[in-house]
Amino acid sequence: MFLKQLFIYNKYLFAFLATFMVATILVFYKWGAVASPVYQYGMFSENYYTSDTQTVYQIYSNNQPINYTTYNQNALDKVQQNIANYLNQSKNNQAIYSTFKGILTPIYIGKLMTEQNYTNHISDKQFVNWLLKQLPNSTSLNNSNIKISQQSYVYRNNALVLVHTKPVIDSLDFRN
Repeated sequence: MFLKQLFIYNKYLFAFLATFMVATILVFYKWGAVASPVYQYGMFSENYYTSDTQTVYQIYSNNQPINYTTYNQNALDKVQQNIANYLNQSKNNQAIYSTFKGILTPIYIGKLMTEQNYTNHISDKQFVNWLLKQLPNSTSLNNSNIKISQQSYVYRNNALVLVHTKPVIDSLDFRN
């Protein structure tokens, strides 16, 4: 209906929009990648299933867990998401570089890419020092003995039950 009204109103704008749509579809088909959710039916056609397991990253200072109840929701989400992003980036650096290289090579932009632009080379020590600056009340923390663990919880009998704890970062590992 919109395209019909556009054709009646402005034929040049209709021709531009139709050409753009066809060119975009052809480029996406040729690359095998989708860069716009407008044309991606698969993004919205499947059910989204939630897990019964919740993952939380707990920070310990001198073997005492940081009390997250003193944080507002925004600060808590920021801490949790920053830790999750840092842990995921080390696994995904090469995959992201390879994906973009494969997409951009057919249009001759791939040769301009360097792997160092798609790789985060910060160490655990640098990350922990940065993370402590982001925490509220971080001045009371001893950054020489920081540990971060990944804890998995399941909701049973009207309470969260700890199922699994996995150490992720231990500042004792990177002491000089």
